[in-house]
Amino acid sequence: KIQISDDISETNEFIKNIAKHINSNVESDKDWLEFEKRFVVLNPSFSSKLLEKSLNKLTITEIKICSLIKTGLNTQEVANVLFLSIRTVENHRYHIQKKLDLVDLKLEAFLITL
Repeated sequence: KIQISDDISETNEFIKNIAKHINSNVESDKDWLEFEKRFVVLNPSFSSKLLEKSLNKLTITEIKICSLIKTGLNTQEVANVLFLSIRTVENHRYHIQKKLDLVDLKLEAFLITL
């Protein structure tokens, strides 16, 4: 069993690596759960703050996309991890920004603040 490191940079690097390689493993559901577990340790109130800001309008997929963006993945990488097309991720990003009422603020910049 893998232990969560006390070193945040090491754990954050692990999260980025596991996110980038979820699609290369047959056990992607298991990998996603591992990613989610580690992400929550580093960002305990992320989902609740995100849902609060969106008035609970975000879908599960949109929350996953936000989590992956917060780790530093770009649109292409998010698409690969979630087995979606780039255009689909772009559409989700657009709807996320609308739901969060981010007019002048980039999604990445907002997510970093959570």
